[in-house]
Amino acid sequence: LSAVRALVPEPLVERVPEHLGEIARKQLIRHARSASFDEDGYRFHHVLIRDAAYQNLLKRSRADLHERFVAWADRVNAERDRGGEYEEILAYHLEQAHRYLSELGPLDDHGRELGRQAGRRLGVAGRRAMGRGDMPAAANLLRRAAAVIGEASERVELLIDLGEAVSEMGSFAEAEEVLAEAHREAELREDRRLAAKTRVAQLAAQLYTAAEDWTARVDETFEEALPVFEIEQDHDSLALAWRLRYGRHGMAMQFGEAAEAAERVIAHARAAANRRYETRGASGYAQSVLLGPTPVPQAIERCRQLLREVESDRHASAFIRTALAQLEAMDNRIDEARVIYDEAVTQLRELGSAVLASSSSIDSAQIEYLAGDLVAAERLLRADHEALTEMGERSLLPSVDGRLARVLYSLDRFEEAEDIARSAQAMSMHDDLDAQAMWRSVLAMVIARKGQGDEAVRLALEAVELRRRSDAIVYLADTLADFSEVLRFTGRDDEVRAVRNEALRLYERKGDVVSAGRLRSLLS
Repeated sequence: LSAVRALVPEPLVERVPEHLGEIARKQLIRHARSASFDEDGYRFHHVLIRDAAYQNLLKRSRADLHERFVAWADRVNAERDRGGEYEEILAYHLEQAHRYLSELGPLDDHGRELGRQAGRRLGVAGRRAMGRGDMPAAANLLRRAAAVIGEASERVELLIDLGEAVSEMGSFAEAEEVLAEAHREAELREDRRLAAKTRVAQLAAQLYTAAEDWTARVDETFEEALPVFEIEQDHDSLALAWRLRYGRHGMAMQFGEAAEAAERVIAHARAAANRRYETRGASGYAQSVLLGPTPVPQAIERCRQLLREVESDRHASAFIRTALAQLEAMDNRIDEARVIYDEAVTQLRELGSAVLASSSSIDSAQIEYLAGDLVAAERLLRADHEALTEMGERSLLPSVDGRLARVLYSLDRFEEAEDIARSAQAMSMHDDLDAQAMWRSVLAMVIARKGQGDEAVRLALEAVELRRRSDAIVYLADTLADFSEVLRFTGRDDEVRAVRNEALRLYERKGDVVSAGRLRSLLS
């Protein structure tokens, strides 16, 4: 009722109850308690009645009522200290007011200001959705925000966030268009900081599409952008730049440096009060302690600590759980690992993180591989192979295929393993160390069985050398174990034990008790 009184002309305020009572007697509206504002109110008897009443208003009247409702709601929310709770709803009303005024003719200063207000509120709601990991909702809100906010630096910032949201959903073409538009606007404004930030965002999105010379361009862009952001003391952009740097180190399998970059992300995100970047940095750190040299017991404890820190961010917590699940599996707690992982992947799918959900088999298949269930590992990897192929993803797919080829080899399906390994070879970027090592390792084992000993040993040694460039010691141990298989089939039995002993030492150093136990059985 207080809203109705705020919206009607002053002479009619005292007669509001009388008029509402009359409309209620005609059964057009009915009494209802307002859950949002905790006071008496009314509801339409049917949505068609509501729509008919609304459509009967002139567009200018609709715009005026939408705007006045926001003014009233802002006042009430401020009195009750709950302003952020209804940001998205109030943004909608300002958006509608702006739309109706734009339909009536060229916008004046007041109409443009309504668009700016609507865009800012929609942007806040969109970033809040990204913070909780709901990418479809975030993309919807950020698209609307960018459409109404007008030509401003704020619009470029909104497009940067929109590009990230749609990229994580697997809409790579839209992400490319959005971020290219943001870069053009930044350059037209001759804003050096924004131009650098949009370039960083473009490269971050291109991680999934296997852009040529991606690593080299990341290094160049990072070195150019960092001093620009530092001069401006722009911690938000610095956090984004270090996220890109993290991705570059991850591609090179340099997880010690990746962990340092993740810590920089967290520090700058905290300085910028950007909780989303902070939790993304935490999830990157979890991946680093999983794959780097951090021993399993310490890595498990660190992941559990990070989970407590990012509890409100479902996206980050799901990502950290994927790392934790693998660590638990290495420690021979397979059932617990499966439960943790199922929760994480379900959460990623619910949040619309299509790319991460569709590459989850890189982790889940490893759990099944450690459990000895190769059929389950194949099923998980093949499902992701099809999903990533359909969306046109080219960065994670070669790593998925490399692991699928390795599982097929372990299932004695050697021709299929060779076909998939060669497919991964054709797709792999030259600076993607993981994919390059995987296809070489599997192909070496396959052709060793065919009697092509020299070529097999050459490929296997190349795979080992690629792994030695990184500090992912479990991956190096896996590759050494594969190399021992090649040596066995080429008749170099005197070298097999030495290679397997090196792999065993690496498994033991990491604390992967399952892989270490399996290799001890071979050695005995």
